[in-house]
Amino acid sequence: MNQKAQASLEYVLLIAGAVLAAAIVIIIMLGSITGTNQDINVYNNQFNILSHSV
Repeated sequence: MNQKAQASLEYVLLIAGAVLAAAIVIIIMLGSITGTNQDINVYNNQFNILSHSV
């Protein structure tokens, strides 16, 4: 009986590790997308300032 309990626990830990890894990847991807959008907004603001000053 202990073997089944240990196998079940290892299986649950394996799934938890996979979920944690997927969550980290998603957080990193969202962070890079947000950073890119901020860079684009800064560029657009600077372009608008320059185009209106001409």
